[in-house]
Amino acid sequence: MASRILVIDDNAGIVEIIRRALEMAGHEVKTSLHGRDTLELFDSFDPQLIITDIILPDTDSIDTIVECRKRKPQTKIIAISGNGHLLSVAEKHGVDHILPKPFGPGQINALVASALN
Repeated sequence: MASRILVIDDNAGIVEIIRRALEMAGHEVKTSLHGRDTLELFDSFDPQLIITDIILPDTDSIDTIVECRKRKPQTKIIAISGNGHLLSVAEKHGVDHILPKPFGPGQINALVASALN
């Protein structure tokens, strides 16, 4: 089943890998390389799922996760990071799943399917 998914990461290569994998699986994907526009995209695109890096240079991702949870609690959130400590912090702030970097397209699609079911 196709879903609307918002992907946020400041690494364009990672965003492209995730976008391609998700679109090939039939999902509608919007992406951002900046955390600062996440809430605007969240409100306008109304995604069922957000995949976000925890470390973004222009915003506090944890604050953004908390705000998205307040606005639409049913939205699923997957946090990605190369820092295991930050992933545990994200879990404490309401993300549904975590995925340590590096990962492959198959891993992201499997986790997305799990999160959306």
